Amino acid sequence: MTANNSAKLWTSNAAACKLTIQASGGQSADVELGSPGEVAVKQIRWVQADDGTWSLGVYNVN
Repeated sequence: MTANNSAKLWTSNAAACKLTIQASGGQSADVELGSPGEVAVKQIRWVQADDGTWSLGVYNVN
């Protein structure tokens, strides 16, 4: 899957999902979505700080 700014993921067994985010420059980050058997909805998005740097955030969706 390719996403430009964010992605929303629904999981019925969050620990069974393996998510690796690949960023520019060959960098990657593994993201855990939850525990075994957990039903989870997460939004993964890039967030820009006031100083211009970017960080990857994982947020619960209600």
